[in-house]
Amino acid sequence: MSSVSNVSLSIAALIIVTIAVIKAPKQTTMLAKIERKSILYTVTTAICIIGYTVTFYIVRMILPTPIVLYNISMMFYLCHQYGPMLLLLFLNLWFLNGCFIIGQIIQFVFIIFLTIELFFKNKTKLKQAYYLILYITYILDTLDNIAWLYDELVNYKVGDIGVAIAQVIVWYYIYSIGTWSFLLSINRFTALGYPWIHSKIWTGKPLYIIFGITSLYPFLVEGFSFADAHCRMYAYADECRTFKVRSVLIQTISNTSLSIAALLIVTIAVLKAPKHNTILAKIERKSVLYTVATSMCIIGYSVTFYICRLILPTPVFLFNLSGIFFLCHQYGPMILLLFLNSIYRGEFFKFLKLNRLGIVRNQVISVTVATTTIKH
Repeated sequence: MSSVSNVSLSIAALIIVTIAVIKAPKQTTMLAKIERKSILYTVTTAICIIGYTVTFYIVRMILPTPIVLYNISMMFYLCHQYGPMLLLLFLNLWFLNGCFIIGQIIQFVFIIFLTIELFFKNKTKLKQAYYLILYITYILDTLDNIAWLYDELVNYKVGDIGVAIAQVIVWYYIYSIGTWSFLLSINRFTALGYPWIHSKIWTGKPLYIIFGITSLYPFLVEGFSFADAHCRMYAYADECRTFKVRSVLIQTISNTSLSIAALLIVTIAVLKAPKHNTILAKIERKSVLYTVATSMCIIGYSVTFYICRLILPTPVFLFNLSGIFFLCHQYGPMILLLFLNSIYRGEFFKFLKLNRLGIVRNQVISVTVATTTIKH
C-alpha cells in the first residue's frame, strides 16, 4: 500500500508542477526565475521517490534479493533525500546566502567560546597554538563577511570609502584562507612527527614570529598591486577587470599551491607519527582530517572562482559551485572538529552548559601530558 501511495502522490506532483509551469506568466524578474527553477527540486524528488519505491518493492518480491537491484533502490533513496537538497544550492542563490548566514551565526558562537577559553580562562586545555590559529581564521572570515555584506548593500560603489576598506579586507582574507590552513598543517606535522620540537616552536617568541610572517604573506606576494590604488580598492570597477583577473589568478596559484603543500605535509606527518593509542594521540591523528577537508575545499573554491572571473557573463551554476566550496571550507571543518576532537567537544559543550544535562562525559586526562606531548 505504501508503494502505491508514494508512486501515486509523486506522479500527481509531477502533473501539478507541469501545469504550474504551463500556466505561469513569463516574467523575467529574479524572483520569477527562482520560482521556475525551484520546480526542478520537486521534479527531482518525485522521480527519485518513484524509482526508489518501485525498485524496493521488486526487491521485496524477489528472494534471494539481487545485490544490484538492492543497490539501485538505495541509490534512488540517497538521491531523493540528499540530491535535491544540494540541487537547491545551485538553483537558489538566496538559499546559498541563507546557509552563509547560518554558518556565520554558528561561527559567532565559536568565536565567543574561544575568546573565553584563550583570553579569560587561566586553566584551560585549549590555550594552545592550534586553537589560536582556528580563532584567527574565524575572526578573519567574520571580517570578510561583514566587508562582503557592505559591498553588496552599496553595490560596490566606486568612490565609497567603505567599499575601498572592504575590498582590501576581502583581498587580504582570500590569501589568508591558504596561509593559515598551511600553518595548521605545519602545526599538525610537528605535533605528530616531532613532538619534542613542537612545544618549543609553538610558544613564546617563535610563535609570534610565525604569526607575524604569516600575517605579512599577502603583502609579500601581491603588495605591488597597491601601486594601482584605485583598482586595488575598487577592484570591481569596469576599468579594473584586467587587474581583478590578474589578482585572482595570483590568489588561485597561491592558495592552490599552499593547499597541495598542506596535504603533502599532513600525509608525511601521519606516516611519521608514532603509533600511540592514547586518547590524545588519537585526537592528534583525527585533527589532521580538519586540514585535509579545508585544503581540498580551498582548492575547489580557488579554481572555480578564478574560472568565474574569466567568463562573462558568469554562469550561475559555476558561481554557486564556488560558493559551495567556500561554504564547506569555512563552516564544514568547523563543525567537523567537534566530532574529531573529544577535548574540544567537551569544553564547547560545557560552554553551552550541556554538561548540566549529562551530555558531557568527564575524561580523566593529564593536563601535563596535554601541554608537553601535543601542544597544538
